[in-house]
Amino acid sequence: MTILSKLNLTDMTRSKMIASPEARLRHKMLEALEEQIAAANADKNGETFVKRASRFVTDQETGERVKRDVPVQFRRWWWTDASNGKTYIQLRYGNKPLDLAKGKPTIELKNVDDLVPTLEQIHKAVADGEIDTILISAKKERAKGFVRNSA
Repeated sequence: MTILSKLNLTDMTRSKMIASPEARLRHKMLEALEEQIAAANADKNGETFVKRASRFVTDQETGERVKRDVPVQFRRWWWTDASNGKTYIQLRYGNKPLDLAKGKPTIELKNVDDLVPTLEQIHKAVADGEIDTILISAKKERAKGFVRNSA
């Protein structure tokens, strides 16, 4: 009996495993929303939120490059207007706000207490695919900036 005959062989390929473009965009937005929810919960509890990511850094003692979790920049998608006490949220794709309706990229909340429940509602809407068309158009708009001129 050969080794290959003992293995469980299948016709699955990597291309079959890759999700649709909409699903990839949705997954990316869901991860970003989960970070925003974690930051909002930390603010609500009076804690400091620090986003961390794995990066290769040079060890000061040995001089070799090692992979470490380091703090990275985190930009909140919400702010509170001091004049009226209202809180505003702007969903973002890359560094651009998403237009949720024609010319309206911002969600207005009565106060900061509504922030976490609203972000959770948005998370559910994204998971259900409600803003897939907005995400795809934002991706196409962003891709225009990366086109090379062949001249």
